[in-house]
Formats: sequence, C-alpha cells, structure tokens
Amino acid sequence: MAHLKKSLRKGRRRFKSAKGKKADVPTTLARRPAFQPEQTDIALSNLHCAAGLPGAEKLDTPRLLRKLDQWAELVRVDTNRNYHKFLKTPWQFNNSSAYFCVVCMVAVLERRCGVRYNPKWTGITTDEPIPREFGSDARDLFIHAIIDGPGGTCGSLPVLHAAVGRRLGYPLKIVKAFQHLFLRWDDPKGKYWLHPARFNIEATGPGIHRLPDEHYKTWPRKIPLEDIEAGIYLKSLTPEEELAEFIAARANCIAMHGKLADAVKTMRKAVELAPHNRRFRRTYANWEAHRKFLVRGHSFLSNPPHLLPREENQSISAIQQGHRQGQLPYGQLQLHPPGGTSPPPFGLHQPR
Repeated sequence: MAHLKKSLRKGRRRFKSAKGKKADVPTTLARRPAFQPEQTDIALSNLHCAAGLPGAEKLDTPRLLRKLDQWAELVRVDTNRNYHKFLKTPWQFNNSSAYFCVVCMVAVLERRCGVRYNPKWTGITTDEPIPREFGSDARDLFIHAIIDGPGGTCGSLPVLHAAVGRRLGYPLKIVKAFQHLFLRWDDPKGKYWLHPARFNIEATGPGIHRLPDEHYKTWPRKIPLEDIEAGIYLKSLTPEEELAEFIAARANCIAMHGKLADAVKTMRKAVELAPHNRRFRRTYANWEAHRKFLVRGHSFLSNPPHLLPREENQSISAIQQGHRQGQLPYGQLQLHPPGGTSPPPFGLHQPR
C-alpha cells in the first residue's frame, strides 16, 4: 500500500500525449491531459450524427458540449475529494486506482448529473424482441437524450461515459457486443495512467460491473466466432470505427422513416470507415438492392432481388404501396428481421 501511495502522490513519470509529445503526469489524481484518440471528441462525433434526425431537431451541440465539460469538472473535484477512501481501503476497488476513478465517475454522473437509463425501455429484457419503434427517435441512440432528455440506452450511455472520462485523461474505449456497447479501460502498458490496467466496464444497469470478454460472447446474444475473428466485436474500437457505429445508427433511424435512398448513402459512409465490418456491408447491400428494385418498379415475385434468404419474405403489396407514395413506412418493410444479419446497431440490454 505504501508503494501504491507513493506512486499516486509523489510519483512522476512520462507519457506520450495524443499529439505524440512528452509531458509530465500530474501527481494529483484526475488532473491529467485529456485522453483523446487522434484528438477526436467522441461526444462531438456522436452529436453530429444525431443532428437533424427526428428527436434531435433543435440540437444545440455547443451547449451540450459545455455541459459535458462541467460534468467532467464535477467528477474531477469529487474524485480528488474522495481519494482518501481509496488510500484507506484500496481492496474495495480491486486495488486499482483506475477502477476507483471509474466508480467515482459513474457515481457522480448518476447522483449529481441525473444520468440514467431511459425509463421507457427499462422493462425490456434480453429474452424479449426489441420493440419495432426503437431507433426511430434519435433520443434512443444518441447522447443528447442523456444530457437533456429522458435518459440513455446501452448504445448511448457508454459513449457519454467515455466522453466525460476522456476529458479527465481516462483511457476509455468503446467495445461492441451483439447489439450492445460497453466501456473498456484500455491501458495495458501504462501509457496514459499511473499503473497498467485493462478491464471492461458495464455501467448501463444498476451499479457498475467488471465483466470478462467471455461474458459478452453470449450476452446479450451469442456472437458468431467468425465475427469476433473479423474484428467486429469485443475489440476496442478506433475513432473511425466509433464514428462508423454512430453513422450506422443514423442510417438505421433514417431508414425507419422510409427514406431508404438517404439511408443507403449514409450507410455507405459507415462501410467506408469500417470496411472489415461485414454486417455493415450486408446491410448496405440489402438496402441498396431494395432501393434499386423499388426505383425500377419491379415485382419481388417476378424479379426477386439477390438478397439474403431471410430478407426475401417482404410484403410485396406494402413495398409497392410505399413506392407509389414515395416512402417505405416502417413496419411494412422489415429492414432488419428478427435474427437476421442486419440488426439494429444497438439494442435495449441492461444487466439485472
């Protein structure tokens, strides 16, 4: 414990900042230069992708970012104020100053800032299908609903936690499970923090949990091994991959409002950012096939498009009706059938 105390209070070490320059690590906890992969603010990327969508018509991005800065300062002050608790009982925090910082951050955000899971969706369990209307409102998918709205989901809460934590220098990454996002403190070599650490953080449900990668291989849904090997799931996302997830969420919202052509263009950008993600590629290919056949006025019976088998059972009359009206109403065109290969980017999954 004496060694840990000395490292945290008096230790001076060097690290490479996001710009590649060397800088001194402050000795006071939670006063480090912000960890920002390639100088990318994840909050700004997320809010840009929400702009203009239903549920985000009056988005005030600068004000929301200022509020996140204020929340980060609250976390910093509270973490320093309670640091003595870690020094007295480090075993309660797994003998990890990193874990202590995460616990403080989540507690402050929940108790003092009102961060919570959207009550509208708290009753949905992993055994139930995702409601068909989920994702049609940008507040289901993006962080503005947490800062200025009813709350978040498993697709937005980890993003907000990462945005606040990175403002404090915490090396937090977004990780993707099947239709679920979670956080990871990812600094195995001690590049950004006083001590090397790497652990997963599940803070979308009551409390905070440290769960191994093995847990997410089967929760909330089983992940195909080939998708893990392809680097789609259970890896720390790069800034480009984070942005691709947000763009895919935007595309899904657009598609649910019947604007398939716009959704195809948007999804294409996600594919360009994450070309290894075969699920993005399949979604893009399927939507593009639907769009082309609708534009040409083809019948799915006489000229079936080359889609994945589970996406060929669409309602032809509904599709033709949507084409005549210039739109494709959600609920008539199943853009992501249950269990299919083009699911919504995020779901409604809380640990119980």
